[in-house]
Amino acid sequence: MKLIITRHGQTIWNTQLRTQGRTDIPLNDMGRLQSGRFAALCKPGSVSAIYCSPLQRARETAAIIGDALCLTPRDSRWMLERDFGEWEGRPFSELETLFPRDVESWLHDPAGYTPPGAEPLTGVLSRCIRLIDELKTSHTDAETILLVGHSIPLKLTVMYLVGMDVSHIHNIVLDNASYTEVELLQTYNRVLTLNNTSHLRGIA
Repeated sequence: MKLIITRHGQTIWNTQLRTQGRTDIPLNDMGRLQSGRFAALCKPGSVSAIYCSPLQRARETAAIIGDALCLTPRDSRWMLERDFGEWEGRPFSELETLFPRDVESWLHDPAGYTPPGAEPLTGVLSRCIRLIDELKTSHTDAETILLVGHSIPLKLTVMYLVGMDVSHIHNIVLDNASYTEVELLQTYNRVLTLNNTSHLRGIA
């Protein structure tokens, strides 16, 4: 099985460096343009199914890509973004000013530190594992599946597949509408492409 992975297109909160979490923010015009560029990479018949987070920024991205692939995206609750609790809606610069020790803990011990009211990172990882297990049950080894979601769950999915510990989450970057490809094999998995944004050149 092959997984093609993309983070949703840009939102206004992305440009403001706000923590989005479960807050249901739509794409902005740039996000729609980015999604269209990603869709241009896809040819009908190249992907068997599209799964996306139920949040509208992911749904809209998936719908734009789905039109190009002649596929209707399927919602997956396992792909929801992490609930960031009291951090949601705040720019990162504000968090650094108001909660410097908390931010320091998140940067140096992301697996051990959970923002107030937030979903533990291990809980997000459990959802990612459930998603992979369901895909393996529902699809054959020969299929290619497209996942459209959010930064934290998608990074953890890639990390889980290649055996990286969640403590290294800051070592992975997935930009809006980037292209990542992971091949699932019988004895091991391998990343073929990570965070490719070449299709977005000229629109930043």
